[in-house]
Amino acid sequence: MGMRIGKDCKISRFAKLDLTYPKGISIGDNTAISFRFAVLTHDFINGRHLSTRIGDNCFVGAHSIIMPGVSIGDNAIVSSGSVVYTDVPPRTVVAGNPARVVETDIVNGRWCIRDPVFLAEENISSSASTAKELAAIPASPPPRMRIDQDDHLSFLAARLPDGASFDTDFDALGIDSFGMIALRAEVEERLGEQIADSDWTKVERPSEILAMLERKAGAASNSSSGNWPLLRECPIGMPQMAMGGLSESWFFKEIGDLHWSGLTSALGVNSRSITGQDGGRLYATFTRIGYRASTCLANVEENDVLQLEGGQTRVGAGIFLATIAGKVGSTSIEASLMSSFSQFGKRGDARTLQRGQPDLPAGFPIPALSETPEFVQGYRDLRASEPPDILFETEYRLVPQHDINGVGLLYFAAYPTICDICLARYLPDGEIWSPMARDISYFANSGSDQSITYRLHEIQRDGSCLKVLGSLVRSDGKTMALCSAEYEWRETMLGAVDG
Repeated sequence: MGMRIGKDCKISRFAKLDLTYPKGISIGDNTAISFRFAVLTHDFINGRHLSTRIGDNCFVGAHSIIMPGVSIGDNAIVSSGSVVYTDVPPRTVVAGNPARVVETDIVNGRWCIRDPVFLAEENISSSASTAKELAAIPASPPPRMRIDQDDHLSFLAARLPDGASFDTDFDALGIDSFGMIALRAEVEERLGEQIADSDWTKVERPSEILAMLERKAGAASNSSSGNWPLLRECPIGMPQMAMGGLSESWFFKEIGDLHWSGLTSALGVNSRSITGQDGGRLYATFTRIGYRASTCLANVEENDVLQLEGGQTRVGAGIFLATIAGKVGSTSIEASLMSSFSQFGKRGDARTLQRGQPDLPAGFPIPALSETPEFVQGYRDLRASEPPDILFETEYRLVPQHDINGVGLLYFAAYPTICDICLARYLPDGEIWSPMARDISYFANSGSDQSITYRLHEIQRDGSCLKVLGSLVRSDGKTMALCSAEYEWRETMLGAVDG
């Protein structure tokens, strides 16, 4: 039995109706559903299938999500961008993440239209309406707690090398540009507000941050339960495949796009319109991407369906994180992503990239974390460390048509392919390996005018498993990325013919 969809419904072709358990979906008569909406009937984590109902004469806004088992009452409105975890009463408007009631006893007609002219034509009286202004969303943040000077001192000291003087320049303390981004994010979390770029660029030593903390009033953790949800479903066809299984390059692009789409949706603008506090355009910059699959990607078959579910959080206004759980055929995949924003000092010159961050709008839905997660801290540690000795190195000449993205920089999804091409020059001829895990920490970028050297630092064979640690180095000697990977042995290349 399939899903139930009532009469005269208006459903965007870009809406996502959960096909895992379609008979659990029920949509009433005269209901309108906008684009990028998702209704779920299965709980991947807990292995449950639940019925989800949307009543008659409802309206469900763009980019909203209705979670498994929820019932939306008749004549109800789910505002754009809402995530609905609990039942919605009839004639009610909900908004936010998690969705909460912002208006009750509404009067509407078919497709939840509230226009008085339309209601009059439908012979519906609007006198019962008790509308509230949606501008009141979101609610005010909780009161900020006062933190005394000793706490500020302890906070800063814990983030500096042991015995460091607060009057020593950050450069002399060995804190690089990413370390400053992470420190800025933690200071902003402590302050409970963003720091203007014009103020932050003047900071040269810890004592200036201490003075900043003491000038500002109080601090707040701004922690939040939950996250900004991410959902996507992708049928696997030939464009998504390589080596007879799932293409790792395509998978990187897909989870990267899912993360980026969630971020632009939360900001409420398209990618070209994201600017920094000085008005200059900002570009998404991936700083770390890692995944681990339950089997090698070669085991994914044509016509399997990749289901991705996850959520986004952030550290301050400069570091954005996503955790994504995927299922495709019999293979499960867990992925983590971290990104920040950058802007060009000189357009197209990777050597002039500078860190930046956007102004977050009021009610920004991606929740802030009160503590730095291990994924971020691990990146900091890798960035501050030196790779092991070099076992092998080879030059890679960039192929702009494949490797360079739309703004003239090395595409983040090209890094795994470049590493594999170079690794194949070291491995014996004829050895075929399929990836099952990878972790890339991105430290710098390159334009099309530079060559890259791949360096192999560690390689370990254990039966049918191969573990590798490598790095990519720019022609000016700058380490661009540290790349670890695990592979499973494939005995034959797809399409090989005996004899």
